[in-house]
Amino acid sequence: MFVETVYPVAFKMMLELQDIETWDVANCEDEQSAGGQGIDQEISNFDVGSEALERLVGALGAKRSLPTCFALIQEYARSENWVSRHAALVGLCQILDVLDSDSLDAIVRHLLAQANDPHPRVCCTAVDVIGQLSVDQAPQFQEAYHSQALTVLAHYLEDFTKPRLQAHSATALRQFIDMCPPELLTPYLDKMLHQLFALLQHGQAMAPGANQTPTQAFIATRVVQEQAITAISSVATVAGASFSNYYAAVMPPLQQILMNCLQESMQAAAASPAVLKPQSNAPSSFTLGGITLECLSLIGQAVGKEVFSRDASAILKVMAEMQATPSIVGNELIRTYLLQAWARCCTCLGQDFAPYLPLVMPTLLEAATQQAEFEVDPTTLSSDDDDDESGGSTDSEDIQLAQVNDKCLSIRTSILEEKATACQLLSGMATDLEDAFFPYAEQ
Repeated sequence: MFVETVYPVAFKMMLELQDIETWDVANCEDEQSAGGQGIDQEISNFDVGSEALERLVGALGAKRSLPTCFALIQEYARSENWVSRHAALVGLCQILDVLDSDSLDAIVRHLLAQANDPHPRVCCTAVDVIGQLSVDQAPQFQEAYHSQALTVLAHYLEDFTKPRLQAHSATALRQFIDMCPPELLTPYLDKMLHQLFALLQHGQAMAPGANQTPTQAFIATRVVQEQAITAISSVATVAGASFSNYYAAVMPPLQQILMNCLQESMQAAAASPAVLKPQSNAPSSFTLGGITLECLSLIGQAVGKEVFSRDASAILKVMAEMQATPSIVGNELIRTYLLQAWARCCTCLGQDFAPYLPLVMPTLLEAATQQAEFEVDPTTLSSDDDDDESGGSTDSEDIQLAQVNDKCLSIRTSILEEKATACQLLSGMATDLEDAFFPYAEQ
């Protein structure tokens, strides 16, 4: 009786959505940060219902949950109200990790039927379910349904009237690729990369001038660019040396995007020397620049030194300029992307990377030796205190308190993660550079 009583309540709560007229061109980060309700919204009944269903299914298991969930999903999917069809797919997404192979075929048939819904928001959720299936049911989902899934994603990647749907499709594509056996992707690479390259070019064409305010459509298109570049990174990682066939097509737009992000970041730094923040609710140029750095360096690793050497000098020159700009390298997000990109370039170029060590090593050593823990007086701590003992402002979720003997320590977990990353990169560089790394061994 508990399942039959409570699960319908959770589904009913998931009906409380707002149909925003500009949804298909709005920034998809707004939706992700606000449970589908838009920016600056409180936690909604939709959030509570979907999260409760996920927790209940995880606790009670497939045997007790699936019959009731399947019945509710079928009931809601037949509704003429798009919000009900949307709730059916959200409910479906919450049960994916408890599905067995016998149930998978029925679920996929239902999903594919909903993927061409008249309402774009339902289609977007169907795309999200494809991405989640690619993770929760990998590699069985990819092996059995690669043609159907990639056909749906390809269709929405080409729809430039709905950039949010494009962004979600690119995200789902990345999830599909990351867990897919490489041999299954080979027949699809040409079309897949052609579509992703088109997203890059469209984003560049939408860019505002130097003195223009970004439009809402451009903001959404930039999010599409970010997801497309991340998907290209996944393709390069899976394709390996065979990505050389696409190298000449993808490198120019990626390098142009990186240069634009560098210029935008430096202009913002000149206007406001303080820590840079996103402008006009647009994703920060740091985010797009970091994702582009990641993609360029992953492509270099995939294609190898002989191919990457054509552009390595120009890319490393831009990275050096970023490294030498305090307002850029001082930002934690871009610094992490930059350090990891240096390490990948080092792995790819080997001894040819040695001239760049004097530029890279100071920042890398500083990251590896920075202090992550500070002694605090526990009686002075408050839940809304956002300043740490190092003098910086931080998120309370980034701080862990630990009692060591008679001392109370405040530990910055993000700094610990950065220290661990830096140590891993140093180890890799020492292996790749051999004798060239010797001058830094004592440090």
